[in-house]
Amino acid sequence: MISATGEWNAAPVLDIDPPQRMLHAVGETPVILLGDTLAPVLPHTGRGANHGIHQAHGLAIALSQHLHHGADLDAALAGWQERFLPAVHHALHLGPYLAPPWASD
Repeated sequence: MISATGEWNAAPVLDIDPPQRMLHAVGETPVILLGDTLAPVLPHTGRGANHGIHQAHGLAIALSQHLHHGADLDAALAGWQERFLPAVHHALHLGPYLAPPWASD
């Protein structure tokens, strides 16, 4: 299949430093980064979209706790971040180890 491919394309894959937080503030407004906006993981980890979906689901639960049960918004968001940020760090850490052997050539 590879030899039959007439046109090849390539894009650089760059490692990034792990983010230290998912929650940011613009003035008084909380801003939340998740999925590839937060930290694009290397393609071969297969976690980019999965992280975003999982984080969004967790965020919906945290916001539901705030809206329907009166949980403090800042505490709900901080708990969400505490739960999901380690998985991002783990995926970023594993990326170079999961690279195919030809990636370093």
